[in-house]
Amino acid sequence: MRILLLGGTGQVGYELQRSLAHLGEIIAPSRSILDLMNKSAVEDCLNENSIDLIVNAAAWTDVDKAEDHKDAAQRLNADLPAQLAKYSANKKIKLIHYSSDYVFNGSGSKPWNENSSIEPLNFYGKTKIKGDKSIQQSCLNYLIFRTSWVYSARGNNFMNSMLELAKNKTKLNIVSDQIGSPTPARLIAEVTAVSILVNYISGTSLWITALIVVTSSLVYTLYGGLRASIFTDSIQFIVFIILLVIAISFLVSFNSTQFNFEFINLNKPNLLSVKYFPNFTAGLTFFIAVAATNLFHQGNWQRVYAAKNNIILKKSLLISFFLIIPVVFFMGFSGLVAASIDSNVIPDLAFFSLLFKEQTSLLSVIVIVLGISLTISSIDTLINAISSLIIVDGNKIINFKGNYFKLSNYLIILLSVIVFVVASKGLSILYLFLLADLFCCSAVLTVFYSFFTKSISEKNAYISIIIGIAVGLLFFPSPDFSKSILVGILFPIDFFPKFVSQSLLFLSFLIATFVPIFTWKIK
Repeated sequence: MRILLLGGTGQVGYELQRSLAHLGEIIAPSRSILDLMNKSAVEDCLNENSIDLIVNAAAWTDVDKAEDHKDAAQRLNADLPAQLAKYSANKKIKLIHYSSDYVFNGSGSKPWNENSSIEPLNFYGKTKIKGDKSIQQSCLNYLIFRTSWVYSARGNNFMNSMLELAKNKTKLNIVSDQIGSPTPARLIAEVTAVSILVNYISGTSLWITALIVVTSSLVYTLYGGLRASIFTDSIQFIVFIILLVIAISFLVSFNSTQFNFEFINLNKPNLLSVKYFPNFTAGLTFFIAVAATNLFHQGNWQRVYAAKNNIILKKSLLISFFLIIPVVFFMGFSGLVAASIDSNVIPDLAFFSLLFKEQTSLLSVIVIVLGISLTISSIDTLINAISSLIIVDGNKIINFKGNYFKLSNYLIILLSVIVFVVASKGLSILYLFLLADLFCCSAVLTVFYSFFTKSISEKNAYISIIIGIAVGLLFFPSPDFSKSILVGILFPIDFFPKFVSQSLLFLSFLIATFVPIFTWKIK
């Protein structure tokens, strides 16, 4: 499949380049190669390439400046989608387009949906709805995603703006008449995982599988809460054992011509080399990431405090400890096996690549059911954890009034909707997990040190964590792990020692963890 991606350097487009990579060949011309303002140039690009799918992430995104640059906003937000829609209809190919919530008037107290009345209040919103309508009227095969509050580690967005302001100002003035929902990366990753898996196996659209998973988990989580979540954890363990048995049986069936260590040494020698330093930094990276993240994982602490007594708690911890070691080893080993079979295997799908090397319909059904079961069980844990954090800790700040249980249910529904929308985009599972891990690393030392001293004020704690995140993001790698904001964008890669470019993730976590120490005494 040949995919034409427009706007590949923007926030959404940048992430799409990685998430779409496993679907086929991506054609993502930069601004210097393709001027989207030039209708003829776009037409030539469409005709010169044999395109199977168009993904349009290009847009005029500055809402306020659209009033002063109406021609540019009209071209990128309205005329360009219309041009793409016409081509898509003629060639009978799918068009994916990203729109905005600015097509609505912003009033009311309920979330908007695709059937809500359209009433843009500014020129930007008017251009976006023109683009939407052109696609709806011309195309037979299209998807339109109306997004809001998009943020990432790069580009202009509210998260980066807050970090920048926090560096230079002691007081922040922020509007209070806007409501939005920043989305937890870890929760998105869980739903995305099963969406990509089922799409990989059966070709089912990501939004369909995401909807199935979110709806299923939502129903019983709203009904049973933490008790239902703990029950599904028991089921999850049984399901995982079945998957392990299937995978181990498959590995045992391999012969020497299908798998051997010599094959790995030939194709990816660094994976087994004790002299390759990034192997050690990678191990330390994941140790830091997993340790820091799970210390703040509310789902774990919920289960600790839900234990019947200390005896049961201690037994559970010991049993879990001895069970997890062989499981982690096997999952790592399965990655080596997958790499030996196919050196281009997608890391996120390595385990399932093994299971489906000799795919049968029966095996497909079994693994799909088991995979969905595993993911649903993880989702309910995260949803319960996040809603409880908001209710308990948020109440200390806002002082909620009314029924806590009802409020928690509303939050669970809201989180599920957000997760569904974002998960259907198929972002990299590993990358989302690592991004969430970075935020936890920046807080771990500050939080634990505050247990033993009163010298760190609440203000100092916030500042140190924000600085840790900001500095860590400078080294945090791009989705392809080849560069970062500091190494490769602000400064050329050759400017740094080779160790730096090979260990961006390790340096990012290390810096995010220890930099806050130097900010504790800031007045």
